[in-house]
Amino acid sequence: MLSFGFGTHTGVIRQHNEDAYLTDDLLGLWVVADGMGGENGGEIASAITIKSIDSAVKVGRSLPDAIDEAHKQVKKAVTVGMGHKGMGTTVVSLKINNGNYEICWVGDSRAYLYDGSLKQLTRDHTIVQLMVDDGEITEEEAKTHPSKNQIYQCVGAEPIEDLEICMIHGHVSDGQKFLLCSDGLNDEITDDVIRHIIKHGATAQTTVDDLIQAALINGGRDNITAIVVTIEEPEQRSSLLSEVPEIESATETSLSLGKGSEQNISTVKANLTEAELIMEEVEVEDEDDEVTLLQAIESGVAESDEDYSGVSENLDKQLEGIQNEKSNMPFYFMVLGLITILIMVVVFALMSV
Repeated sequence: MLSFGFGTHTGVIRQHNEDAYLTDDLLGLWVVADGMGGENGGEIASAITIKSIDSAVKVGRSLPDAIDEAHKQVKKAVTVGMGHKGMGTTVVSLKINNGNYEICWVGDSRAYLYDGSLKQLTRDHTIVQLMVDDGEITEEEAKTHPSKNQIYQCVGAEPIEDLEICMIHGHVSDGQKFLLCSDGLNDEITDDVIRHIIKHGATAQTTVDDLIQAALINGGRDNITAIVVTIEEPEQRSSLLSEVPEIESATETSLSLGKGSEQNISTVKANLTEAELIMEEVEVEDEDDEVTLLQAIESGVAESDEDYSGVSENLDKQLEGIQNEKSNMPFYFMVLGLITILIMVVVFALMSV
């Protein structure tokens, strides 16, 4: 059993949010994409990437194949007039299935694993990271290097034809917590702060809320997006189950939004809607699929079929009653007319006496 929380924030400097994300616990898929290219560029690239990965995984394609397909779709969108040349996005994705996890990424959006200690699972595709690998600078020097956010590849980048899609995998264990985030989070707070917040987070959602708040307090200079997925321990499972109220039917998707997310809902929804149009334009398969966030925004908490049938029956009874009243109206008018005539006759007789 697992739980997850998520959130996004424009930050305190940027005017719009170019990040996008996907959460689908039924599919066991979580994705964060950090778009680049400015308004009508980065936000479109990230939205297309989220939609494309979602559609590809749903029809059984692997994560690397799904990301490669997203790369092609972002590039193709530019050729048909969607977005503009030079737009692109990073991406980091997590898939959990049958007790195993798989993480794939391109760019510098990160995945962390907390299991008592914090480990960065991904390796940034940045020029500075290459310098660290070559021994030119140290890890500490990399944190303040002026080119630390300069990436050498991203989804949708020209003229790259074949992306270097990195992948790691392993077994999930009780108590593990996975964090996916855009660099707007890890650029503002250190790994020690991230570790402390994850360690003491009461739930996955409160952990996300606290991470985003910490990044905002420390500057919030970029868009901030985070997803936390927790593999529940046995005692946590029983506690959670005891708190779940009895319901007649479960909803297919249940999501909650973290603090700081509300102001970005309309922006993210608009980006995803535009992505839908783009995907139709470039003829992507499975076009009826919806992104989880968009489903949550548009439909909220779904009602059960039983609820709908009950409402329908009540409406039918009300309509039937109205129709019966209408059918009896001519009889009422006839009786009223006879009474009126009798009264007039009596009054006329008394007057003649």
